[in-house]
Amino acid sequence: MLAQYDHMRFKPESEKPDHSQPCKIVFDGYDQKLLVDKKEFAYEKLLGYTHPSIKQLAPDLELIEVFASTSIVDGYHFLDIQVIFHSPQAKANYGGITKNANIKIRFINDEYIYLPALKTDAGTINADRSKTIFKNSYQLQDYEIKMLKKMYVDELEVVWRFGLEKYPIENINLFRRQLSCLDGEK
Repeated sequence: MLAQYDHMRFKPESEKPDHSQPCKIVFDGYDQKLLVDKKEFAYEKLLGYTHPSIKQLAPDLELIEVFASTSIVDGYHFLDIQVIFHSPQAKANYGGITKNANIKIRFINDEYIYLPALKTDAGTINADRSKTIFKNSYQLQDYEIKMLKKMYVDELEVVWRFGLEKYPIENINLFRRQLSCLDGEK
């Protein structure tokens, strides 16, 4: 059963695995800073979102963009999330992500997993003060890796310091493809 995509949601980029896409590995080797073996996937856009009330006023505006990357560091799998708000007020409005705050990844069959943040991130404002960027990492256990490889994602729920927000996923196949590439599967 596939998720229902209404007029505010984007059409999924892919509903079937695309093995023709090359693996976008940005690092594969021994990391001199961490002193461990590391294999890291390039960040890819997971979703773009604008609240419906703002979307009515500015239909071409994409207020929030979320990018994701997976990696294997010293044998452990990680998911890195980067949330970019095209506004300098996001730090004051959202407050950042605190250590152990969960993100919830819901799959199209309504199953879900929770991943706790590995650190606190209050966000940074870019040099021209037009964007606020939040970054965090989440360690993946075997069960979560299996779920992310097997199922398409539908929604990302982020627990911010000042609240909770849900975002519809555009690239429903991103985690399946990235994790399969990292683990050498096709």
